[in-house]
Amino acid sequence: EQGFAIAQWETSMLDAMHAASVDVRDVDAVKEFFVNTLGFELTADDTFPGGFRWVTVRPVGSTTALALNHNPEATPHPIGSGITFSTKDIDKFYETLSAKGVVFDGPPQVMPWGAKGLSFADPDGNKYFVGE
Repeated sequence: EQGFAIAQWETSMLDAMHAASVDVRDVDAVKEFFVNTLGFELTADDTFPGGFRWVTVRPVGSTTALALNHNPEATPHPIGSGITFSTKDIDKFYETLSAKGVVFDGPPQVMPWGAKGLSFADPDGNKYFVGE
């Protein structure tokens, strides 16, 4: 199996993931949450004809961004997320961000696979998972 994965990687034309997208209703509130509360850096905030906004944020030092999509002309998408972040100290993450008003599903818990994890929501209700 490992040989197959290595061979597959060596033949891939892709070398990185640029961004993962999440649809938001209030792009300014969600942008503010990621930049001012979570400490992400703003990497783009562009408005296109029709009101579509392309806003990207990312953890400082990361090469992958989170695209906060807002398209007023599109059919609204259900709120949700499949985005997962990682941290080296989940207890400190939880304590620091709880003090800033971040809404968590609860404190860090040991997951069935043995690592600690928790979930939080952005101002639009999108859920994100953080694992240690």
